[in-house]
Amino acid sequence: MIKYGIIGAGWRAEFYLRIAALVPDTFSVSGIYIRNSAKRKEFSKKYAVPIFDNLEALLKTDFDFIVSCVNKDSINEI
Repeated sequence: MIKYGIIGAGWRAEFYLRIAALVPDTFSVSGIYIRNSAKRKEFSKKYAVPIFDNLEALLKTDFDFIVSCVNKDSINEI
């Protein structure tokens, strides 16, 4: 099982969530870090994965790697 965390809540993040949903025996999402509260609420309704409002909480989960799904202008703000 390959476990990964996700940072971000855009189309890239949804791509990785769909991959895990399509191949659940191979991939698992440990959690998602989403800064925007409206996006957190939206994602919590759509996906059954842990959603965090701070990076430290995501980093405490069990993962093999983390995928950054934010645009290049926002990456420095994480």
